[in-house]
Amino acid sequence: MNTLTRVMLVLISSAALALAQSTPRPATPVEPIGGILDAFKTHSIVVLGDEHGSEQGHAFRLRLIRDPRFSSVVNDIVVEFGSARYQDMMDRFLRGDNVRDEDLRHVWQDTTQVEYEWELPIYEAFFRAVRQVNASLPRERQLRVLLGDPPIQWENVHTGEDALR
Repeated sequence: MNTLTRVMLVLISSAALALAQSTPRPATPVEPIGGILDAFKTHSIVVLGDEHGSEQGHAFRLRLIRDPRFSSVVNDIVVEFGSARYQDMMDRFLRGDNVRDEDLRHVWQDTTQVEYEWELPIYEAFFRAVRQVNASLPRERQLRVLLGDPPIQWENVHTGEDALR
């Protein structure tokens, strides 16, 4: 066993022993939006899950991004329900530029994810809500939504190999 492996094992064993000897703190409820915003005090990245198609989750995310404290600690939001191929268009849309609805739809319709949920109005509503929030913010504090799905050009995909290029 090399030295690095031994050190790793010692660190892991020490951490496990310390955990086993500590008394767990009882869970304490916190106000969810404040709790998430407080997480940014100690973390550069905070992740929220998405139960696809959840109206309740969508309503919460809208309350979160509309909270005036949000834009003071967050600048980028990464989503999986948008193709990076349309990042420039999304940036223009969120700045308030005119983007035709039929062009904007490509953002969530042309993804690699075969999800019927992307057609639910909540996903378009999310982008529109960020645009609305941005309209009330100075340019340097505006939120950016980064589209996390690969930028596939579906019109050029005819075989499985084409999708990998």
